Amino acid sequence: MNACFGGHLAVVERLIERDVDILNTDTNGDTPFSLACLSGNTDVVKLLIENKCDIHKPNNDGITPLMNACGKGHLSVVKVLMENNVDISTTDKEGNTPLYFSCSGGNIDIVNLLIDGDGNLMNPNYNGQTPLMNACSKGYLPIVKFLIGRGADIENGDNHGQTPIFGRVSEVTLM
Repeated sequence: MNACFGGHLAVVERLIERDVDILNTDTNGDTPFSLACLSGNTDVVKLLIENKCDIHKPNNDGITPLMNACGKGHLSVVKVLMENNVDISTTDKEGNTPLYFSCSGGNIDIVNLLIDGDGNLMNPNYNGQTPLMNACSKGYLPIVKFLIGRGADIENGDNHGQTPIFGRVSEVTLM
């Protein structure tokens, strides 16, 4: 786990040679692969994929390795995962998609990549919050403008009646 999170490729290679269980999980249900995705260690991610890790396995909260990479803005990891046919429409236990997580990561290239891969990702989570609302709350104006340009609804409220305008970008022009 530590070697994967820390990006220590040579150590991970040696551990694999010694048949360490790369499918093992910690108490949160995270795998070495999910931690490599979380920390953006692309070379370790590729090595683990080559050694048949489970690229889809969520942790106890339903957060997938893809969601980890999206939430931290690791574009190169997201590309590797998508090249390996990871499911980009999965949701965690709260109904959040990888796109929702990518709006926290602030990487517009990831947002674009995910929307191009599956245009249905702007759906709200179980609380009615949308990726646009998440981008607004983080103050990521380029992502807000991009999502609106791709058809995100600026009027629809969440389960508490709050709309995207309640986010930090309320003082700027959204159009």
